[in-house]
Amino acid sequence: MTVPAHVRELLVCPRCRDALADGPEGRSLECRGCGVRYPVRDGIPVLLIDQATPLAPELLNPLLHRHLTPHPVADTLPRHHTR
Repeated sequence: MTVPAHVRELLVCPRCRDALADGPEGRSLECRGCGVRYPVRDGIPVLLIDQATPLAPELLNPLLHRHLTPHPVADTLPRHHTR
């Protein structure tokens, strides 16, 4: 059972406060901001951080994914030192 759209619009991820999107077949809500999926049981979203499961890397927010993966050129640049 899916969460009604007007309810889903009010919900945010308890971890990062990003918007939640419907998961596959309405059985979960996904946060692409921090990359987790929360289960929906009997139409009730279970927004407990310890109940969240990780999303597949390709579903993550591209900006977040970019910051989590090392940049090939950035590793070759000289480091700036401060005094």
